[in-house]
Amino acid sequence: MTSLHRYRHYGLAVAANVTLPGLPETEFGAPDVRIDITRARERPLVDDSWTAVGNQPGAWRSPAGAGSRLRLQFEALDGAWGDLVIDDRGETMRLTLDESADLDDACELLTATVFSCVLSQRGLTCLHASVVAIEDRAVALIGAKGAGKSTLALALARRGGRLVSDDVAAVTVHDGTCWVAVGRAALRMRPDSAATLGAGFTALRPVWATAPPSLDKRYYEAGDHTGACAPTQLPLAGVFLLAPRGGTATPQLRPMAPGELLPVLLANRHTAPVLDREGHRRDFACLGALVRCVPARELTRPDDLGTVSDVAEAVLTEAEKWRF
Repeated sequence: MTSLHRYRHYGLAVAANVTLPGLPETEFGAPDVRIDITRARERPLVDDSWTAVGNQPGAWRSPAGAGSRLRLQFEALDGAWGDLVIDDRGETMRLTLDESADLDDACELLTATVFSCVLSQRGLTCLHASVVAIEDRAVALIGAKGAGKSTLALALARRGGRLVSDDVAAVTVHDGTCWVAVGRAALRMRPDSAATLGAGFTALRPVWATAPPSLDKRYYEAGDHTGACAPTQLPLAGVFLLAPRGGTATPQLRPMAPGELLPVLLANRHTAPVLDREGHRRDFACLGALVRCVPARELTRPDDLGTVSDVAEAVLTEAEKWRF
């Protein structure tokens, strides 16, 4: 019998038949999510029981008891492939991996970008965001790819904040409070961002084992908060929308009304291209509730990495007003 490796990720107990780099192992009872990875020479066939998801290449769905299963196929730069099936309840991830594919890169894909699909299959709404805890409450930095979420999150962490998750904010709303799941305390950094904040880029762990230099990113890891007594979710105190940089000499914060914020959040969902109809309805309901109970500010910043410390101070000053 294959021994299982056990982890805590986004508040879920995860068991895998392989080591998942970057996640500290822990003990727990029955897993919430099971990851199984096998090797194969031939790519599994996608038959007519699967229906393509919109215009998203390499994504299909198939009806199942609690909704639908999700299937994704990936292509590496060297031609290696992976075929992933996530069940309708988000309880199993089964990856069939090309024999030549790098296992560490496949595991990185599963636990980072693709794990949001597991969270959405389990009923959470996922946003493109970095999340930082300030004392016992979280703030989300929302923005598109390249907006500077990770850089600002690191600057906040250097000023007493605690990293909660990078790239994905998994949120739910219950009884008028918005909650965000606690993920991995690690940020993907580019060389310029790491240098500006003194993170020592070359000493950091590479995100990808086989990436070309042009795609080189490394993890700034800020310790572990996934122990048995650590919280699995935190209340969300507020949202900062990162506007395109430039056009201002100093950081500027502008309040956003719920009706203005909602379409922005819908446009910044992490898993929107692969959701089924029920998933879109659920996200709309969740985000509609979020904008009514969580304050938001649009953040405009100078187009200069050297000002990130001033931007972080402006965010912290504003976040202090949301404490209760």
